[in-house]
Amino acid sequence: MNKISPILFLLSFWIGFSQNTELKILEEKDRQSMNEISSLFFKQSKENEAYEKALKLMKKGNSDSGKSLATSLISSYFSRMHSLDSAVYYAEKTLAYKNFSTDSIRRKRYIMGSMNLATGYFAKGIIDKAKKIYIEGIQKAEEWGDTKNYYGFIVNLGNLYYLNNEYEKALELYKKGSKSPEDRVKMMCNSSMGNVYASAFKNYEKSNEYYSKALLQLNGNLYFELSLKLNIAHNLLKIGKREEAVKEFKNIIKESEKLGYYNQGRQAKEYLIEVYIESGKYQKAENLLMPLLKDYKKKGNLKDELDAYAFLRKIKEEKKAYQDAFSYSEKYIKLNDSINKLQHEKEINELEVKFETLQKEKEIVVLKKNEELKDQEIEQQAMVRNIILIASILIIIAILLLVRFYFQKLKTQQKLNKAQEEFNYQKIKALMKKQELELVKASIEGQDNERKRLARGLHDSIGNNMAAIKLQFETLPEGSEKLNKIKNDLSDTYEQVRELSHNLLPRKIRQNDYAEVLHEYIKNIDEISDLKINFSVTEKEIINQTDKYLQSEIFSILQELISNTLKHANAKTIDIQLEVIEETIYLSYEDDGVGFDTSKLHSGIGLANMKDRVAQLSGTCIIDSHPKRGTLFRMEVDKDMYLISDVV
Repeated sequence: MNKISPILFLLSFWIGFSQNTELKILEEKDRQSMNEISSLFFKQSKENEAYEKALKLMKKGNSDSGKSLATSLISSYFSRMHSLDSAVYYAEKTLAYKNFSTDSIRRKRYIMGSMNLATGYFAKGIIDKAKKIYIEGIQKAEEWGDTKNYYGFIVNLGNLYYLNNEYEKALELYKKGSKSPEDRVKMMCNSSMGNVYASAFKNYEKSNEYYSKALLQLNGNLYFELSLKLNIAHNLLKIGKREEAVKEFKNIIKESEKLGYYNQGRQAKEYLIEVYIESGKYQKAENLLMPLLKDYKKKGNLKDELDAYAFLRKIKEEKKAYQDAFSYSEKYIKLNDSINKLQHEKEINELEVKFETLQKEKEIVVLKKNEELKDQEIEQQAMVRNIILIASILIIIAILLLVRFYFQKLKTQQKLNKAQEEFNYQKIKALMKKQELELVKASIEGQDNERKRLARGLHDSIGNNMAAIKLQFETLPEGSEKLNKIKNDLSDTYEQVRELSHNLLPRKIRQNDYAEVLHEYIKNIDEISDLKINFSVTEKEIINQTDKYLQSEIFSILQELISNTLKHANAKTIDIQLEVIEETIYLSYEDDGVGFDTSKLHSGIGLANMKDRVAQLSGTCIIDSHPKRGTLFRMEVDKDMYLISDVV
């Protein structure tokens, strides 16, 4: 046994080394694909194209490394689109991948997923969760020596404290961040500290000290340079240095017009208008304000437009042009009423969103518990597989040693064994063939009996009703009150036909060829419509062996989804994926159609039917859709639910 141990160790090492080498090759292939997608998203500003390619990589990638890169980018995409629930979903998906070739890649994915998840919660206003993730990210990045992301988490946590009015904590973090080796991070932290001292503490001299430090760390970024100069000029105005502030405002206006930076120029003009009004230079203020008002109307900036009317009313009052002042006062009141109405509607929508978010968070807690249980099952299965692998290797080594030792002696016996094995194989093959034919025959007979039963039902119910209707028509005088009776009979007959037809399973569904039936059905839809349907099935053998009624329900849900897309979505592409992970069947359906607003649209009969079907299967589903972004449907159901029901 001592001689076998080194061989076993070397064999195990070689198997692990080979598997890891193969995984690295797959990861590199996915990384190259992801580099092109990242360039589209971050450098070329082709967000939608990058999103579609990342979605394909997530579904068809070669490795967890590539798929996690794709989900991280998709999370960033939804953050930009302000679809925060989807951003959080894909961030959690990034953290769910486990199989990586190195610890370095695993750590990077943890950092990426955590950053996106915390940012999503932060944007949704779930401050406590975001704070917890940022703090854990700081600890992990420091432990792993990841300086860049360490300061990234520091700055984001500081921003969270700042927006939550915890200014002292924010300052402490910004001071830590200002020690970063990167000038960009130093600039952001010094600028943020300037904001804190100006807006929270009203210490404008201290604020300008930090703004000036930030100016030295810009490295030629003209946009931020103008923004910082604008803040400095505004602080000068606050501490009474009006002439210096006015001069700086005018310089900023010239530079912004030259460089095309609208926001800085607009803000400088607004500050300058306030100065002119306070100093009684009403005509100068009006000359600056009128072009701005025109631009506010064009861009739909209601708050700025309202402030402009207030300024103009004050200017006209000071100039004793009371008729004009009254006119601007009326416009102010009318616009203010409109803004209040919009604000009321916005508050109602926000309450609806908060309620929906609370419900989704409850669902996420349940999902996380399920994931923890699945992880435990995976670990147990991995342990069993390792034991089986070691036992198999020991057996193989023992056999090899025995074969080598007795090779000459057992040569003749091996020939006899080979002949016997061939005979046994042929015998088993014949038995299996016979059993397979019997199973097919029994399946066909069962289906024939079912069709006969349905035929009798159609004949007995519909045939008798139709015979009665025929007799009534033969004796019916025109205009008789029996017309109502006949109409009722016709309605009853129709309902019976409808009920019987709904009980029919799709004709081609068979226990052992379900995946092929789906392929054939979707291929037919693809050929007769303008849609491009991408359909994939994993673990076909498991899918084909699931309960027949479960297969029928999935088929019906797919029919309803495709029907809705054909009728309403105006889509070009549908992506469908049916897969089995552990003991769960996942159905993912996504189209690129016009979508709909799930917060405003009441569920139709089709949506209600799908949800009822999923509920009857004891499964869960998510329907995520937004106007102009298509519709996403996901369903999860236990593949053995009917077997479990039978046992119970």
